[in-house]
Amino acid sequence: MRRALLLVVLLAAGCGGSGPSGPAHVDPATAIGLNGDEVVVRGFFSHERGETLPRMCSSLAESYPPSCSMPSLPVSNLSDEAERAFRLTRDPETGSRWSTHEVELSGRIENGALIVK
Repeated sequence: MRRALLLVVLLAAGCGGSGPSGPAHVDPATAIGLNGDEVVVRGFFSHERGETLPRMCSSLAESYPPSCSMPSLPVSNLSDEAERAFRLTRDPETGSRWSTHEVELSGRIENGALIVK
C-alpha cells in the first residue's frame, strides 16, 4: 500500500512541472498587449486591398469584402506560400483575401505586430 501511494505521489510530482510548455495560444486582441513573447495566434486572417501587411482579426465585419474588425494584429514576415496554404477567399474586384474560418500563426510579438517565424 505504501509503495502504491509513493508511486502516485512521484507521478503527480512529475506532472505539470515547471518545464517549458511551449508558446501561449492567444487571440489577436490578447496578443497586442504582449511584447517579445513567442505565441500562437488564433483568429481570422485578412489581407485587404491597399494594405501592405495582412492582419489577424478577432472577427471579420459583415461587409463585402469582409474587413478586419478591431482590435487586429498586423502580421509580418509571412511568405506568399504560407498565405496560400490558408485557402483564402478572394474578391475578384478588389483582390482582398480573407479566411472563412479561424487559422493559427506562430511567431513573436514585437511592437504590436506578429513576426512570423
